[in-house]
Amino acid sequence: MLSIYRKDLKSDHLQFGFKRDNSCSHALFSLSGSVRYYNKRGSKVYYAFLDASKAFDKVLTYDLITKLINRRVPLAFIRILVSWYSSLHCAVIWNSIVGVPFQVSCCVRQGGILSPLLFAVYVDDLIVELTKCGCGLNIGSVFTGALLYADDIALLACSCLGLQKLINVCMDYGLQWDICFNPSKSQIICFGGRHPDKELLYIGGKTSLCRLMCVTSISQLWACAGLNVLNILAVILGATQVKLTCRVL
Repeated sequence: MLSIYRKDLKSDHLQFGFKRDNSCSHALFSLSGSVRYYNKRGSKVYYAFLDASKAFDKVLTYDLITKLINRRVPLAFIRILVSWYSSLHCAVIWNSIVGVPFQVSCCVRQGGILSPLLFAVYVDDLIVELTKCGCGLNIGSVFTGALLYADDIALLACSCLGLQKLINVCMDYGLQWDICFNPSKSQIICFGGRHPDKELLYIGGKTSLCRLMCVTSISQLWACAGLNVLNILAVILGATQVKLTCRVL
């Protein structure tokens, strides 16, 4: 079925996750290229990684179906999904005893072949909103202010105000489509200079302040990651378990 309907589930080119001929290295190249482009021209770049909590589990099934209908996905495929997800039940197994099954009214299944593509469709409109915002990075006419890898979202802007506006777009989209961003796992990095103390960035209202790391160049971030490819990718994707030696404000 995936081979038949893959073209109907095509997502934006800024979504790098789980696509043919795309990988994490492509997202990494886009990020590093954008940062270097602005740094060489004397501009700082503010980068934010947003962590979506249990993103796959919180997909609203009927809202996903609505998005598929709006994309004019073939009706046969939509009917199959409706049949699958309307009859989805789970049960808890404890000490070899199976509990009473209950209906699951939201989520795309973790580990499912279609799940990453369906989630990409679910957040595809977010990329459109971020592009229209006019606050992210642009190289010529190409928008590079938002890079997504499945449920990992990277935002880039050349000012704190611009980055805050991008974050606000994500927050508004999350409220509308039940995507919750976790401030404690979200990261902010300033490339190319010191971040002024008076400029604060918030996620999820006025109570959660994102942590900020300052690096003078993209190369320093690689050095902080120990020149290890896995660590570099972990830093870019916002993994909190990687120990960094850069100065944190």
